[in-house]
Amino acid sequence: MATLKEARWTLFEKLAQVTKFSREAAASLFHKPAAITENETVRLTTDDYDSARLFLAKWAAGLADASEKNVPSEQKYRQVGLWGHGLEEETGLGVFEIVNSQHDLLTHTRTEPVSEVEGSSWFDPQGQLFQLKEYEALRDQWKKDPRYRNTAEYKDQKHRIGYVQGMSDLLSPLYAITKEEHLSFWSFVHFMERMKFNFYKDQSGMHHQLLIMDHLLRFMDPLLYRHLQTTESCNFFFCFRWLLVWYKREFPWDDMLMLWEVLWTDYLTDKFHLFIALAILDKHRDHIIQYLMNFDEVLKYMNDLSMTIDLQDILQRAEILFYQFKQRVDAIDSKREQINLTNKSDSDQSLYIHPILRELLSPQ
Repeated sequence: MATLKEARWTLFEKLAQVTKFSREAAASLFHKPAAITENETVRLTTDDYDSARLFLAKWAAGLADASEKNVPSEQKYRQVGLWGHGLEEETGLGVFEIVNSQHDLLTHTRTEPVSEVEGSSWFDPQGQLFQLKEYEALRDQWKKDPRYRNTAEYKDQKHRIGYVQGMSDLLSPLYAITKEEHLSFWSFVHFMERMKFNFYKDQSGMHHQLLIMDHLLRFMDPLLYRHLQTTESCNFFFCFRWLLVWYKREFPWDDMLMLWEVLWTDYLTDKFHLFIALAILDKHRDHIIQYLMNFDEVLKYMNDLSMTIDLQDILQRAEILFYQFKQRVDAIDSKREQINLTNKSDSDQSLYIHPILRELLSPQ
């Protein structure tokens, strides 16, 4: 099996080289006279080579998934994270010195779903989470009270409310589950308290999350980060939709609901959704690096993952990555403290942790 796998990847490598060579040959024609550069056949041929690389990346990912199905978990998840890819660390801590001591955590530490008894304990004797009358009073004031509708406050608030793309993705599951207008309303109110930063007009909330992703990937996997730089993909536009609506369009319905429940717990961190993104990238990193050479290819490859992602696998990977991240931060902080105690100059930039990364470890 090992020999067969090696031969298979050798074949992929040769195909990729042929594709790369042919693409470069086609692209070189664009340095010829205008009559040739405007040839539609050349353009279409070049596009075909882009498609071939994308096809190879998807094919390789599919074969990798198939081969992993029979791999015991104690082996499968040892490949998660930076250390599983045989890269030397770029810090001054030494190779593998900061390998996560909890990397042997091969089953998740999440608890079982809430029982019916525990869930029932959250409701009042009337079986209600929220006051029906409070919602009805608010609704009637907005819809039926002519005095309130003529106030400056009403006009100002109505002007501020408008549909923003993505909000319906957050509301529709709540309504589908609760099946009651007032419960959907209050659930959406509290959900938007958490998600409102995603919908600022200046997109500052989304930009901030993408900036965290930039620093997180650079910190955890510099090789993949450098490859994304070469493909002009370090704007992380390919994960904009993931973060905007919490993967609503990336997972089947039941998986999406389960993921939301995990994220709502703030288990480990209130930014665990960023480690979900990191886990997806880690899962596909080798195929991205080996086959995808430009922004369009990366974007299409990542978009085409929609509805194909194994949630349980990604949750497991995300948890392992979080522990690796935390231990790496702790190890660097410890090293810096040792340097300070010995009065040595702390000029090693590899020991620097950007403050934005510490948000991922902020207590709840």
